[in-house]
Amino acid sequence: MKFAAVFSLPSVARILDLYFEDPQRDRAIAGVAHDAKVSYKTAKCAVGRLLKAGLLYKTRRVGKCEMFALNLQSDAFHSLIHPPLFKN
Repeated sequence: MKFAAVFSLPSVARILDLYFEDPQRDRAIAGVAHDAKVSYKTAKCAVGRLLKAGLLYKTRRVGKCEMFALNLQSDAFHSLIHPPLFKN
């Protein structure tokens, strides 16, 4: 998935910023929505895009809530942090 498709929503950047503040912490969608000051529906859509891009992954389930964390091992994360200067 291309980053332009992932970041077409401004809320995606706000939500990703929350995960960068504390990369080890997992969050529920309701908590993400509250902290990013977006609606639950918007947060759910943005988390879905980040999951599909490989930037987030499901960590556990607490009651009915699924928890998501930043995928520090993914290629998408590393290309976001250290973008390639030249394409081969």
